[in-house]
Amino acid sequence: MIERLKSGWTIVRVIFTGIGAFVFIDSIASKEWLGVLLGLYFLYRGLFAKGCASNACVANEDMGIVESTSVEWEEVK
Repeated sequence: MIERLKSGWTIVRVIFTGIGAFVFIDSIASKEWLGVLLGLYFLYRGLFAKGCASNACVANEDMGIVESTSVEWEEVK
């Protein structure tokens, strides 16, 4: 887990962590408890590089997190 925190940082991961931290802290200050959960979700995804929205897992291949597979497409008439 410590290795995941130290390596593989991309701009998307920094953005997720920043948005998560902002939403989390702002929601605690304004006592919006649903926002706290939303902030924790984005903070978790950013810190631990979890989730593969729109095939973003490709950036984590060098860490051995995701195995790449090739897909062959066939045209249907």
